[in-house]
Amino acid sequence: MLAASVKAHAETHAECDEKKAKLAASFKAHAETQWTCDEERRKHMASVQAHAETHAEYHEEKAKLAASVKAHAEMQVAYDEEKAKLVASVKAHAETHAACVSACAACGEEKAKLAASFTAHAETQVTYDEEKAKLAASVKAHAETQVAYDEEKAELVASVKAHALAQAEAESKGSRAVNQTFQRVMSNNSLMCELALKQLTSFTLSEADDATRSVLLDGLRCILAESMAGVQMQAETQAECDDERANLAASVKAHAETHAECDEEKAKLAASVKAHAETQEAYDEEKAKLVASVKAHAETHAECDEETRKLVASVKAHAETHAECDEETRKLVASVKAHAETHAECDVETRKLVASVKAHAETQVAYDEEKAKLAASVKAHALTQAEAESKGNRVINHTSKRVMSNTSLMCELALKQLSSFTLSEADDATRSVLLERLRRTLAESIAGFHMCKTVLLQTSIISGEYHPVREEFTLEQIFEHLGLSAALRVVIDAADTRSMRADKALLTSILFNASQNALVHGEQGGTVHVGAALSDGSPSCLTVTIRNAPGVNHAKLIAFTQAKGNVDLLAIRAGEGSAPSKNQDESKRSRVNSSELCKPSRELSKMAVGTVDSTYLGLGAILRDARAFNPPALTSLAIGAHEVAFSITLDVVLVEHDASAAQTRVLPTGLVFVWLDDDDMPRIYADAVLRAAKANMDASLILGETYEEARTCLARVMELSAAHGEERMIVLLDQNIDQYHECATEGVLQGTEICREMRRRGFRGTIAICSANDEPKDEYMYLQAGANVSIGKGLAGGLSAILSKLADAHFETREALSTREVPPA
Repeated sequence: MLAASVKAHAETHAECDEKKAKLAASFKAHAETQWTCDEERRKHMASVQAHAETHAEYHEEKAKLAASVKAHAEMQVAYDEEKAKLVASVKAHAETHAACVSACAACGEEKAKLAASFTAHAETQVTYDEEKAKLAASVKAHAETQVAYDEEKAELVASVKAHALAQAEAESKGSRAVNQTFQRVMSNNSLMCELALKQLTSFTLSEADDATRSVLLDGLRCILAESMAGVQMQAETQAECDDERANLAASVKAHAETHAECDEEKAKLAASVKAHAETQEAYDEEKAKLVASVKAHAETHAECDEETRKLVASVKAHAETHAECDEETRKLVASVKAHAETHAECDVETRKLVASVKAHAETQVAYDEEKAKLAASVKAHALTQAEAESKGNRVINHTSKRVMSNTSLMCELALKQLSSFTLSEADDATRSVLLERLRRTLAESIAGFHMCKTVLLQTSIISGEYHPVREEFTLEQIFEHLGLSAALRVVIDAADTRSMRADKALLTSILFNASQNALVHGEQGGTVHVGAALSDGSPSCLTVTIRNAPGVNHAKLIAFTQAKGNVDLLAIRAGEGSAPSKNQDESKRSRVNSSELCKPSRELSKMAVGTVDSTYLGLGAILRDARAFNPPALTSLAIGAHEVAFSITLDVVLVEHDASAAQTRVLPTGLVFVWLDDDDMPRIYADAVLRAAKANMDASLILGETYEEARTCLARVMELSAAHGEERMIVLLDQNIDQYHECATEGVLQGTEICREMRRRGFRGTIAICSANDEPKDEYMYLQAGANVSIGKGLAGGLSAILSKLADAHFETREALSTREVPPA
């Protein structure tokens, strides 16, 4: 409207100017004519006479003058009309000018609003830039955090994988060692039993000795059957373990494929982030153009304001520059429109960016969920694998220890009874050979038993489940428990006889490994010297040494230690693979060392030192067991020119006992025993224990030959308790009572369940649990069930050791009964 009005006003003004010019020309012509008329009139008035003569001409001229005056009057009228039109035109121009001024004021208000809009837009843009900068900083920080998290995760996965592989390798090596030992011992047991059966049958004995021989023959047949059954069970269990490993391999393969898919998703995510970054760069370029456009618009706006001031100062100048102002306005409108379009594009890009970030976040969440599921799957898989291997190892170890324990009991009983036979000179020579072979079988069974215990102990240390436990013992008990006291090639040097407290299981495991190394790798048939010394103090220190003469490969070991500049083979073994980076923390360093100790020695294996089957895992086991002490024990294996010397030094606490009190720890005669075991050999051995304890043989019971005897054991104990008094009762229960056909339908019986039911019914006498599973956690379970004592089936020391433990438990029970304390249930 304003532009059309100004245009019409300009056209009217132009027409007015043209008419004004014509009017001015008319006025000028009129003035000239008037001047001529006046001149003529003066001449006429000056000389009337001269005109008289020409009066006719005068009248003519007058007539012309009148005509001229009339024409002039008419012209004046036309001029007045033109003047009136001009005045109207000026008035209309003034009104138009006023309207223009009013419109200009409205234009100024619109410009002010536009300027305010630009200011608000600029502030919004600044806020948007700040938010965008925060978003970019957040995305960058998230990316950095993600990178750090991925690195930590990669390190953790690598560490877990290394630890799992090391543990699996160690358990596999341990299982192979147990299986090899088990097969060898079972084979030797079978051969020994067959030979002993054949030779015992050939002896000519008295009627009394013949009855004893019948018992021995039954025991040997039981051992032979158990050995063959144990070999079959071991093969079946090994097949199950192989199936589990095959399933594990398939699971690992599936896990690898899932991990590959995860990596592909991660690659797609990285490509999306890269495309987002490129879109962000394009957006930044558009933004820069927009800023340049706004700046140009601001400059144009300043010029427009200058033109506006000139328009206000002069309507004429306003008219002349109004077109320019309109042009600038159109440019401004076009610029604002372009700015709005650019802003819209910017908003679209922003929405795309937000959508991309949102999609990235959702993808990241999905990726994190997949990672969490994957980690849970790996963890569950590792637990399943560990549980399967642990279950398999436990089954094999339990069976192996049970068979070897029964073999040890049989050998011990056979040695005792064969020595009492009165034989002819020829039969006596045969008996000597048989006794020697029985001693070797006894030593092998004891060694195999401790091999199984060592494997279980190593597994618990590697998995982090083992916690040091201080137990009271003497060095004599340790040496007897390991079978060193009875070993023909072992000489026990003078050793301290005092009682002490330390971790008996760890010390036994270390001394077993060290003594086996000396016997196997030392001089063939040579003597092994074992010594020990206690130093007084707080705490006291125990040092045990094992020395042997050099073996066949001693020269290689000497050259190896000289090349390393260290005679201590254990120190060299501890240094393999334990050179972590400077920034590696102590926990990772300890984990690396522990993992390395699970593996065979790389350098020693290359040397082919020792036996064909040697993996040198024993050295790593010694170091790991020594570190498990609190504080760690010190060990060394010095390779000297003429001997090999092992030593271990650890902190112990000396225990002082009252000698008079110790003498009272002897079982009273006439006690009533109830012994329940589903194995034949422990029942045969039980008779020897009861006779040595001078028990009431008429009332005592040895149960377990049938399922019915095992099922009714509880009732018989309660009957005997009512008849003889619970303070004179000793009950010995096997833990796993599962050797009957009825167990498949009636269920397996357990000693702990029978023990709990006895305590629930009020029985307060002495209860002992006898089991090949005699680890600390197993013993804790037995005591929690209400037992007074746990007796491992591999307990060395013979009858005296068993009777000693039963005596301690019996007198503790009597003291509890005297104070009416309720036994644990």
